[in-house]
Amino acid sequence: VSKAAELGTFWFNLETKESYYSPHYRALLGLAPDAPLPSPPEHYAQWIFPVDRERVAAAWRRFVQEPQDRPFEEEYRALRPDGTVIWVMEKCSLTWRETGGQPVPVSGLGLLISINATKNVNSRLRIKRERLEAALAASGTGTFRWNITTQKIICDESLERLLSVPPGERLTNIREAVKLVHP
Repeated sequence: VSKAAELGTFWFNLETKESYYSPHYRALLGLAPDAPLPSPPEHYAQWIFPVDRERVAAAWRRFVQEPQDRPFEEEYRALRPDGTVIWVMEKCSLTWRETGGQPVPVSGLGLLISINATKNVNSRLRIKRERLEAALAASGTGTFRWNITTQKIICDESLERLLSVPPGERLTNIREAVKLVHP
């Protein structure tokens, strides 16, 4: 199941420094099945893309300061040994114990999930949207969607700019829009 879902599991003990990374976890990151791997957060230096490394490490430091009601969850780029970059989401829950009246993280259990396909789709959609906006601006046109039943419209910024709608205001119904069209 985890291979089909492109996810891997891991656990670690912060006191003993023991850790386990499933074969699917290792395969996701392009790591050898028998390569020794450290427990979090030391492992971040090994495969988190350099630009994302400090952000993820800072999020981890905040997460382990006190018990949380939610798991650690971060998206980042992972750099595989062969140089390829993939997007992943890491989720982790910690076990805590009291030491001297203070909560201390002891161990963790988590998932590493490939979100590469989602990020690629989002990237392609963003590029298409940017191209459409550039084409609309270059052609001096705009677009709108009109719900005939409610008379509500949704205009893009290009159309609102063409109709001289003041910045910060929005056209919301067809009657308002028609009033802005030259007779």
